[in-house]
Amino acid sequence: MAVDSLNLFLRGAISALFMVSAGFFVRFWRQTHDRLHLKFAIAFFVMALNQFGISAAPDQAYPVHYVIRLIAYSFILWAIIEKNRS
Repeated sequence: MAVDSLNLFLRGAISALFMVSAGFFVRFWRQTHDRLHLKFAIAFFVMALNQFGISAAPDQAYPVHYVIRLIAYSFILWAIIEKNRS
């Protein structure tokens, strides 16, 4: 029982830290108007929602969790490629 509550606490903390990271990137985007920061903020926000969804349904065997992670990582990859091309 204690392990389950610790697991939920850690998942919530990870989700909160993803949201803090997204907030930092939004702040950097407001200062620079660089789309790299905006796409990173979106990616971290999606990862926070994914982590929150895992907390709601602890079984990670659902493929939707992997699809959501793939979307978030695709935003990061897209941002890096776009930044290096310009």
